[in-house]
Amino acid sequence: GNGNGNSNTSKSSSSSQKRQSMAITASGAGKDGTIRIVSNGIGMSEQAAVELGGIKGMWNIRKSFNDSDDAYLIQSYVGETRILGVVVENDEDDQHGDKDNVLDTTDESSEVGATLEEVEIEGIDAERSTLFAGNICCASANVASATNDTYSSLMVQITEREVRIIDLVNASMACSWVPSGNELITVASANESGQIVVVLNGRNLIYLQITVTINGNVEINFISQLQLDKEISCLTLNPFDNVDDSSSSDSNAMEIDNESDMDVDSKEHGSFGSGSRSQPLKSKIVAVGLWDNVFVHLLSLDPKNPLLQLDKVNIAPDEEGSSNNDEKGSNNESSQHFMARSLCFVTLQSTTNNGASRGYPTPTATQTSNSNRVNMLLVGLGDGGLVSFVVNVDSGRDSKCSVHSRKEVNLGTRAINLVPFYNHTAEKGTCVLASGDRPTVIYLGGGSGSSNKIPKLCYSNINLESDPSESDDGITMSSRRCESLVVNVATPFHSSDLFAVPSGADKHYSLCISDESMLRLGLIDDIQKLHITTHKLGMAPRRVTYHESGRVVCVGCIDESSGKFVNNSKSSGTTMGNCIRFFDDTSFEEIDRIDLDPFEMILSMVSTNLKVYNDESLQMEEDDKGSNQRQQDSEGNEGSYRSFVVVGTAYCYPDEDEPSRGRILLIQCSLRGEISVLSRKATQVTEVQVRGGVYSICPFYNGTILATINSKMRLCKLICGGPGMNGSFDLKIDGAGHHGHILSLSVKSLANRDGHTESKKQEQIAIVGDLVRSISVVKYYPEYGTLEEVSRDFNQNWTSAIEMLNENTYLGGENFYNLFVLRRNPTATSEEVRCRLDTIGLFNLGEMVNKFMSGSLVIPNSQTSNSSTVSASTNNTANASSEGNVISLGRKPTVKIGSQTLYATIDGSIGSILGLDVYSAAFLSALERAMSRVITPVGNLKHEEFRAFRRQRRQQASKGFVDGDFIESFIDLDRKTMDLIVQEMNKDGDWDVDSPNESIDDGADVEMKGRTDCTKRTLIVCDVIAMVEEISMLH
Repeated sequence: GNGNGNSNTSKSSSSSQKRQSMAITASGAGKDGTIRIVSNGIGMSEQAAVELGGIKGMWNIRKSFNDSDDAYLIQSYVGETRILGVVVENDEDDQHGDKDNVLDTTDESSEVGATLEEVEIEGIDAERSTLFAGNICCASANVASATNDTYSSLMVQITEREVRIIDLVNASMACSWVPSGNELITVASANESGQIVVVLNGRNLIYLQITVTINGNVEINFISQLQLDKEISCLTLNPFDNVDDSSSSDSNAMEIDNESDMDVDSKEHGSFGSGSRSQPLKSKIVAVGLWDNVFVHLLSLDPKNPLLQLDKVNIAPDEEGSSNNDEKGSNNESSQHFMARSLCFVTLQSTTNNGASRGYPTPTATQTSNSNRVNMLLVGLGDGGLVSFVVNVDSGRDSKCSVHSRKEVNLGTRAINLVPFYNHTAEKGTCVLASGDRPTVIYLGGGSGSSNKIPKLCYSNINLESDPSESDDGITMSSRRCESLVVNVATPFHSSDLFAVPSGADKHYSLCISDESMLRLGLIDDIQKLHITTHKLGMAPRRVTYHESGRVVCVGCIDESSGKFVNNSKSSGTTMGNCIRFFDDTSFEEIDRIDLDPFEMILSMVSTNLKVYNDESLQMEEDDKGSNQRQQDSEGNEGSYRSFVVVGTAYCYPDEDEPSRGRILLIQCSLRGEISVLSRKATQVTEVQVRGGVYSICPFYNGTILATINSKMRLCKLICGGPGMNGSFDLKIDGAGHHGHILSLSVKSLANRDGHTESKKQEQIAIVGDLVRSISVVKYYPEYGTLEEVSRDFNQNWTSAIEMLNENTYLGGENFYNLFVLRRNPTATSEEVRCRLDTIGLFNLGEMVNKFMSGSLVIPNSQTSNSSTVSASTNNTANASSEGNVISLGRKPTVKIGSQTLYATIDGSIGSILGLDVYSAAFLSALERAMSRVITPVGNLKHEEFRAFRRQRRQQASKGFVDGDFIESFIDLDRKTMDLIVQEMNKDGDWDVDSPNESIDDGADVEMKGRTDCTKRTLIVCDVIAMVEEISMLH
């Protein structure tokens, strides 16, 4: 981005809390000007949907193991099983069922069309609920490979009463296995090699194997059984990738182009990396999760020692002085919620070398010869938590396995179900979908063959896109209007008959998801941390804003091609014209355009709702200023609200150093004849001439706006029925305004952007950023109709951007690439203290900030607000076992965030600033200090000097800020360095504070000192990693 860049983020109103926030940025100069839409997560474009509630499980089935397309979607309900099949339009198969439940994805422009209709498969028990279904491929006893369709066209269905093997070619049941004594199957799982594990009556684990005899008969053989002391909740026996086969491949195959991203393929795992389904892999171990227990049992599937326990994994946090297998851990209150609800064995493989997404360290030398591939055990918890382990499996004769590198993150509030996806298009790479109220794709990023960085787990939320489209230049609007999903059940589903592959595209992926009432089939985007969509303007943008009521993106541009010859008393020659362009927020087609006068330049632009005041009541207010009559009348004539785009301009004549005139334009986006939403037009409703340039505009209380005009600030109201207006709108400057600034570059208030904030008891204050005189606080007195300065910063800061974090805490950026935070003291007894803004934060960012915007790109939890997404509480931090007076942290990391602010810089960077609670700030500050002491920086440049607040003639130490980029690099360090840093934190001791619930963001004067009681708590590496991961998930 260039110096004229600007940014805007769409705020979430009460009616759209589940919609994803996106940043709209204006960047570039001349013909290279662009609008970029930045969003976090993965977009899913809905292709078909049908109202089907109550789905308990879904599985995709192919007609043959070697097929690339799925043919059936098995759905399990309470007491029944239904099947949706891919039916081609010209298919005259008689298996069509009830057409009420049909997902029609036919594309009229494509030659191929199909639908998902309810069908029947002979051999499937449709009168019972299905616990598991999937394809299997079994080799005959006298055949080297299972290439015969008879053995590769089998599927397994497991119900509570039996295990069925169905031959899809002959449409019949090949064989079945029924438990003896009418025992019920409660949990079941299988894999494509024919290995089956079922649980009878909750605790009896049965291992079965499907084989094909010499005569060609399919049989289900009993292998072994094991009785457990607790009821079993979940199973997984997905095979890990055969690392030995892949390690012999060319190392250059691991290198990925920087512009490519890992995609999700719906194909099930066969032989990973080879893209072949000739022979499925067998699993060597099975993982068993238990109810009311914090352990996951790893059992052998070796024919010599079937169901032999190889390891017992404690999924609860490790406790000081207790082993991983200590049974005492299962009885702690803090471990009661650590019960496995879903398990998944998966081999994750990195396919990108950008290393941009920090979130998960993986082992270094303890892994296989191929450092990009990591065998992992993922554990989904009932409270939305996800615990992961790295699994080492001995490939020798003796079956041995071990787990290490425990990590825990929170992905929501609902129980998680883990569904693996496999990327066969790039012939490498895997990922896992975690369902819940914040469905997330888990994948391995960074650390490719050409990178020295350690690969780490990354997380991307899935968001539902509405009405996706493609622009003329082929750039897809991938994250336009996204809403968060709630996913109960999901499965990959791929069919080339359902969707026409775009020309020139080599990838085509789809996903079936279900919530309480809907079944959706959609396409998903590339997997990456951030999605940036670019739209070329062909001219330089100056300002941008999003007009939600009109569903348009408004861009102020400099049109070099529309030069106009001007000949007047002030100047003669050619001038570039400024214009306002309006784009549809979905298709990004240009709807309308308004050209401005010669020499008129756009300085500010905002979308807000203005309150319509009656002209008569407003005149009565002016006549009765200072009396109660004014307040009663103003409150009695509230009027309605209208949505407008407000534009501030200045006439920049060549012979003027400072603009002497400008305009405030009021623009409304409406329908042409109310025929269609596509027939919108932008209409200038009114304007007001001002003496100077309108550098900044912001929404203010009671449906008004504040505008900074050169060195003055004025309050503007929208009135109806003004003199000579014949009932039309007029924008009127109210009161005398405020004077005394050098040049008022920006103004901000806490009034809602929609303008509906009615302030009767709350202070109506705003902050003004001056060119030279830093930040001042201005208060509006409605009884007098005046604006007065009540507090100011007496330091000389050349401000470039400002933001109100809350009523008494303000953030600023200045032209020496620094950030500073100011605090107001309105309750102080001394007038001198009340009128002075105290500096509580200093930080050198290294880039000039030209825009602050309240908001975040991370989707808020659907059950909690931003301020309490993760509540801080240390009341139960001592639940872990203690030895003397030393107590381990031993709990889930908790972070309470306050304000969330995005910033944009002239170098094209977008960053996030989070307000932290006292506990988190003390913890992360101690980590920052410890890292700066232990890590030797490049060139011996100390971190304290690098982030010191620097100006032209003085330098101050950084304070009140924590360097997020620096502390998040902790997870990229080796284990030895991590241990040294944690030891330094324990020596420091200031990471643990007594007042965890106070908020620095609220302006409280809190000293972050260590605990004063005699109880000393120590940190371990896992505690620090978990805290860093938790904070990295919040931006």
